Amino acid sequence: MAVERASWVEEALASSSLLLEVEALGSSVAGEPASDLVWATVDWETFFSSGEGLQWHVGLLWEQDSREEDPLDRLSVRGEWNQLGLTVGRFYQPVGRFDSMFISDPLTLELGELNQTSVMVDAQLGSLLAQAGLFRSSLGVEDEQGLEEGYAALTWELRESVVVGGYWLNNLLETDGLVELGSALVDADHVASAAGWGGFVAVEAGDIRVNADWLGAVDSVHGGARDGQPSAWQVECGCVWGEHWSAGVRFERSDEFFAGYELGEWTDAFAERRIGVAVAYAFEAGLSCGLEMMQLTFADGSEGERAAVQVAQSF
Repeated sequence: MAVERASWVEEALASSSLLLEVEALGSSVAGEPASDLVWATVDWETFFSSGEGLQWHVGLLWEQDSREEDPLDRLSVRGEWNQLGLTVGRFYQPVGRFDSMFISDPLTLELGELNQTSVMVDAQLGSLLAQAGLFRSSLGVEDEQGLEEGYAALTWELRESVVVGGYWLNNLLETDGLVELGSALVDADHVASAAGWGGFVAVEAGDIRVNADWLGAVDSVHGGARDGQPSAWQVECGCVWGEHWSAGVRFERSDEFFAGYELGEWTDAFAERRIGVAVAYAFEAGLSCGLEMMQLTFADGSEGERAAVQVAQSF
């Protein structure tokens, strides 16, 4: 028993990774300047096996001003038998593929990211990966809801450099970007439910990579004086040259994407259009530095600019 314990401890230490990020942000929207310096991310994760075909995944994520009270980000166990898999615990559900070299998250990630307690089954059929699961709702948690929301995803590797996929979510208002809106609608006695769906394509050609993804609500969300059907899409092209430099450009749009609801009005609107460029330099020993510039346009016609500098160290 002592030998087995030492074995998984050594594996956990060997597979551990740590990411530290510091960001300096500056923006001007509708003539209102703002700036900040934040300790953006402390992300630690590890993997270890506890038996034949069983692997544990543990991850802690701390982000200033957003994840200070909830650092447990991933805690799941996965079992594999032939081409079948079962994952149980808290993990990121396979809703979208949001690869990006930018400092800021794409609007599709803001809209679609989902990290809940879940049970997921998956099957690998050649180059096709099928995934489906149930997760615990964040809306009306006082009712002690169980695993009653669902999702499904298909990912197809057409060739080594081309991957496409599609996904469906039982209630898009459960995602991190919309859960506050959904909770406010529930508190106001509105029906907070709208299925979501989307797809993506990722292409690599040498040192050039292109990613495109879209997701949105299947039906309108009803609340207050308006109905809304949140959606977002983005296209990003990035390239690497030499051993250290990388750069990218991104164009993205959103429609009826609000994060809040108050007194019958939808609030906290995300930008309707964003155009950005980014450049990064990778030093030795896991140290990197990135710069991002972005132009923002909102549905009411107001415009703004945002700049960010990030220094990251990975171990």
